[in-house]
Amino acid sequence: MTSTHWSFYSGKPGEANHMAKLTTPEVLAILKLDNAGVAHTAIAEGFGVARGTVWDVTSGRSWAHLAA
Repeated sequence: MTSTHWSFYSGKPGEANHMAKLTTPEVLAILKLDNAGVAHTAIAEGFGVARGTVWDVTSGRSWAHLAA
């Protein structure tokens, strides 16, 4: 039986994912800023993304292959 559910997840990590809003160097910079104690709101504004996107990166929900 074929699923009728639309899925936008490509299964590809990082920039290889067509939905990626950030590049690898940007994610590494976000992680470095987070480790330095910079607020997620300030990081998000600096990179032009939502605060939730920064949280996803720093928590390992997205870009987990770099967060380790």
